[in-house]
Amino acid sequence: MSNWLWNTGVAALAMACVASPATAQNASSARPAPINWTGFYLGADLGLGFQNSSYQRPATTFPTVSIGAIKVLPTYNFRAGFNYQFAERAIVGLEASLQSFDGGKFNEFGPTLDFLHVTRYIEAISGRLGYIVSADTMVYGKLGPARINVSGSQGFTGHFDSLLDGFVAGVGFETFITSNIALRAEATYRQSLQTLTLNSGQDLYKPSFMQISLGASYKFDAPSGWGVGATGSHELSSIDPMAAPNWTGFELGGFGSLNGSQMKYFDTQLTPSTQGPYSALNGGGGAFIGFNYQFVPSFLVGIEMNANWHQASFYTSHNGGASALGQFANLGQVYALTARAGWLATPGSLLYLKFGPSWMHFSTNTAYWNAVAPNTPMNKFTSGYQLGFGLETFITSNVSVRVEGLFDRTSDHITEQGNTPNQYWLQPAMLTATAGVAIHF
Repeated sequence: MSNWLWNTGVAALAMACVASPATAQNASSARPAPINWTGFYLGADLGLGFQNSSYQRPATTFPTVSIGAIKVLPTYNFRAGFNYQFAERAIVGLEASLQSFDGGKFNEFGPTLDFLHVTRYIEAISGRLGYIVSADTMVYGKLGPARINVSGSQGFTGHFDSLLDGFVAGVGFETFITSNIALRAEATYRQSLQTLTLNSGQDLYKPSFMQISLGASYKFDAPSGWGVGATGSHELSSIDPMAAPNWTGFELGGFGSLNGSQMKYFDTQLTPSTQGPYSALNGGGGAFIGFNYQFVPSFLVGIEMNANWHQASFYTSHNGGASALGQFANLGQVYALTARAGWLATPGSLLYLKFGPSWMHFSTNTAYWNAVAPNTPMNKFTSGYQLGFGLETFITSNVSVRVEGLFDRTSDHITEQGNTPNQYWLQPAMLTATAGVAIHF
């Protein structure tokens, strides 16, 4: 998994480097003049994905569960759009996108027993509204309709392949590294508005998806007279370029988070032994403190401590046949100490990777496990690791914003007792999208 995430981050960095081979030299020079954002663009993104679906069986007494997983392969997103700069610092736009999930699964008991099997792609059209925070950087929000591909078994013999109506919402920021090439960091959420009804109403699903991505786009110059830069120069002389900031020093910040948690559940007495993963999607937030050192004009290293507070609960529709108790485990706050290394795409914009140890708060539902066999209550921090990537950019001389993707997983499984010693194994993991702001000293 660590090799995959490293490769994903390197690929995102490489995409930006290929798009602009001269940017390493640009990083040590002044920022370009303000840009007129009006025009058409094409782009692509690499990212991490989390899929989640509520699952109900109305004819039974089993509780509603959430099933899904963190993608073990990168997600791909292709987009085309148009921006119109209608005021000095304001932009509206329209964007079409196609996101590939490469066979994301929704299983509780295994692919041969569950009915919703995969989502291969999501298509969407979204409106964007952006605010230009510096000469070459915009923060934005997006919202629009989406259609989600789902496929699987209809009954035990048939097959279905359908599109569900839904929506996409997201936040991000975009920064130009040349006059026509922009980098983007974005966190998006896609939700089905329709319930997938299978087997004459016996099985109900409602899928949703979270993605954190890094990407690049090429903007085509608009005809003279389009947008605010009506002189044809495509520049806004009233927005002064920001001087190159000083990255070396301490930073202190906070963030909001969207957390996709999964819990692998192994029953060593069953074949196949893996159940779920069970999942939960919830909001949270946290803080970080760090130190950066810019050791050459285009590269930076640093160390950072961060804390993310959230609460996730996991439910299953069975308890070894003993009862209908559903909730079996919880995840809480996560702490991490990470080193990070980054490349300055411009003097004020940093692409980076990070890695280090992390600690997840884990607890179990004693009533659930004691219905199977006598078990000791568990409430502790489990050690693991955190991997991440992100894009950070200065918006003033000492304030930066960032969008970041983090993956946390425990290094080992947690055991519970059943008919045999250590019959059940649990292994939590979490994918987090953050949007934050930092003050630099």
